[in-house]
Amino acid sequence: MILKKLNCPPLVPPALLLSLGILVGSVWGPWDHVFICLLMPVGCLVFFTVLNREPCPWLKAVFFFLVGGALIQPVEFHSPSPSHILSHSNQGKFWVWGRVVTLFPDQGAIQRLVLETTAVGRTRYDPRLATGRIRLTLRGGNHPLQYGDHLVVQGRIRAFRNFANPGGFDYVRFMKHKGLQASLYARGQDLFIEPFVPPPGWTTCFIHGVAALRNSFSQQIHARVKDAGAAALLDALVLGNRQQLSLDLQNIFARSGASHILAISGLHLSIVASLFFFLFRKLLSHFTPFLIRGLDRKGAALMTLVPLAGYALLSGFSPATQRALVMVAVVMASLVMERESITLNALAAAAIVILLFNPAALFSISFQLSFAAVIFIVSGLDLARRRGFPGFGHVLLNKAVLFFMISLLAIAGTQPLVMRCFNMASPAGLFTNIVTIPVVGFGVLPLGLVSLLMFSLFPGFSSACLVLAGKLAMPCIAFLAWVCELPGAWVRTVTPGLFYVVAWYLFMGGVYVWFRNEARKMGIFMLMAAVLIFLVHGAVDVRKRYFTQTLDITMLDVGQGSSSLIRLPGGACFLVDGGGFSSNEVFDTGRYLVAPFLWRQHILTLNGVVLTHPDADHMNGLLFVLENFRVKELYKNADQVDNRVYERLMELTRSRGIGVHQVNPGGEILVPARDVTFRFLPGLNDIHGNMTTSGSNVNNNALVMSVRFRRFSMLFTADIMAQRESQLVVSRGPDLKNTLLMVPHHGSNTSSTAVFLDQVQPVAALLSCGWHNRFKFPHSRVVKRYQERNIPLYRTDRDGALHIVSNGITWRIETTRGLGHNMGPFGEGAGLRYLHYR
Repeated sequence: MILKKLNCPPLVPPALLLSLGILVGSVWGPWDHVFICLLMPVGCLVFFTVLNREPCPWLKAVFFFLVGGALIQPVEFHSPSPSHILSHSNQGKFWVWGRVVTLFPDQGAIQRLVLETTAVGRTRYDPRLATGRIRLTLRGGNHPLQYGDHLVVQGRIRAFRNFANPGGFDYVRFMKHKGLQASLYARGQDLFIEPFVPPPGWTTCFIHGVAALRNSFSQQIHARVKDAGAAALLDALVLGNRQQLSLDLQNIFARSGASHILAISGLHLSIVASLFFFLFRKLLSHFTPFLIRGLDRKGAALMTLVPLAGYALLSGFSPATQRALVMVAVVMASLVMERESITLNALAAAAIVILLFNPAALFSISFQLSFAAVIFIVSGLDLARRRGFPGFGHVLLNKAVLFFMISLLAIAGTQPLVMRCFNMASPAGLFTNIVTIPVVGFGVLPLGLVSLLMFSLFPGFSSACLVLAGKLAMPCIAFLAWVCELPGAWVRTVTPGLFYVVAWYLFMGGVYVWFRNEARKMGIFMLMAAVLIFLVHGAVDVRKRYFTQTLDITMLDVGQGSSSLIRLPGGACFLVDGGGFSSNEVFDTGRYLVAPFLWRQHILTLNGVVLTHPDADHMNGLLFVLENFRVKELYKNADQVDNRVYERLMELTRSRGIGVHQVNPGGEILVPARDVTFRFLPGLNDIHGNMTTSGSNVNNNALVMSVRFRRFSMLFTADIMAQRESQLVVSRGPDLKNTLLMVPHHGSNTSSTAVFLDQVQPVAALLSCGWHNRFKFPHSRVVKRYQERNIPLYRTDRDGALHIVSNGITWRIETTRGLGHNMGPFGEGAGLRYLHYR
């Protein structure tokens, strides 16, 4: 009803209902009779069409809703067949036969691609039928692979698996939406290209040609543009190749609020369409029959679609590009049919086309950001026109105000999504776009596109355009980098919950409806509902964050490493280690696991960070944490290591004013919470009474900390080994007893000695280790020692993140994956299951 009052374009309701059907179908579970349900509305629509009658609105609504639900079913709830490649995962090495269907840019010695599998076997001589796609990761070797190549490769097949932290990124679902459920890891020498295959078809030849053109022009960009940043920017702007952008350059664009420029969307395709429409119309105007019949505009519009589609394919065909292509195609079609094109109608048509072919695109952040920005810009400018937005008499001033309005509307439409996905707000974007959009949109980008057009015909002219584009790009990058350094230009934000996002869009919708005047009562209702949702959930979150009376400890699932968050009564937070892989270039646990968890807990400030010892699996994740959170103090032992990560960590403490405290054995951390103490246990001393710092004793030198809250206590043991355990037993005696124990050294057989366990006497033990890790932790002998003492063992690799809640007297352990059984009156919660209660 409200859409009718607002004179909504006809394609908007179908697009909304199709999206709603996809959303409901993805969370409702399998629709066993969905196709039977579809038969009724389809049959009714056909019946009314035959009778030349208009079907009732509710029938149309049901039809589009069910179509959306039906489309998402095979994506979300597809059950792999017995021959699917996923059935061979985690079973050792296999030989896999397949065809290359996707190639990703090389990352040094690593090549990544997607294979359409055809066969699989234990040996190379017993291939059996296999189906499904698999992501192949090659380490070493440099194979000149192309789309359509037939490969034979040996490696380990692994099903995708999530890091199970509360509210963490659902990587398994993300890859499922791309049609992938497993990965294959192999060495370069174990891959062979089959020489005897059928000749490639026209599709393969076309894709080879597009790939060759992309690679050649990309090489031309980097050869002619000497500045690496400007060359990478041109590569991203013209070809959509964002992999060349350094992390620093990506951060500059993101923090300055100009990252939308990097997406090939409406700006790019509009320039291409305008250029070719002008050229084709000039060409057709030389033919008298076209001029007499007025076909020059129609013919030019139709002809423009060919190079437009070609450029969309050449640039990677991202969701933003797909949306822009369909919208421009609708505009061109309206010229041909001599009908007025409504922007929202074209946008709805783009959404319908994209979702019909790829319903999972609805859950893509690029799809959401693209459509949210355009909807707000179109609606906001329409509202300004209706309300008689005044001009300022000067052309340049009017253009500046228009750019400011567009930036403001785009930020208003996308900011909640940006905060939810990227935990960032960029107020500077309101002003940077006034500079960057004209420079990029009317300078750098057109020159890059002209260079691409002339690349094969006039190489010299193409090179000159690239050089000039690079010279324009360099001051633009420098300007954005300068803006990022200004105070308040960008800020880190917590992750807003779904209710906050809904409240924001409900509020903005209410403002729009109110100012349209057609449905003011509905606008008032929407505004009141939005404010109520925000206040209620805000009060709940503030109470949960700052007014708790319990001690909360979360041992995160960070793979083969360790990281734990301690939240005290009253809200103070301490982080013990940050996890880490051998290199942050392989996987940055701080960026992708620890920080997102903290932001989802509405944490921006850490009262303290404890680095137990400078090993990669405990230290590397702390780099991102120190860079992006307000950390008051860093506590560490006396060990120092000569590597890049440790040096960068110390540099961050100096540049950000973080106090560094070398912990004394037996010392305590003063914590802002009553009845809670953090006490460090004595270290391993040499004969002179000084802590040893030799490489063989790095693990034994690790900080051991006991956290006590009234009658509850937990012992954090890091990576200590048998020698340190023996020393603790001798020095602490009965005081070593704790309620819970963090299993030392991830379950290594060099730790968890019998005498140590007998002295600690834990009621339960918690272990942080990686799924199917190469060290085979926890060792079977260690597991047996805990079993012999009837100590329940909870593991992050199997149970996910482990959450301990205590009021100082009673306590409970919750696991994210929910394995095991309930013990106690707490029942099950969202994403957590309570396993142990005392």
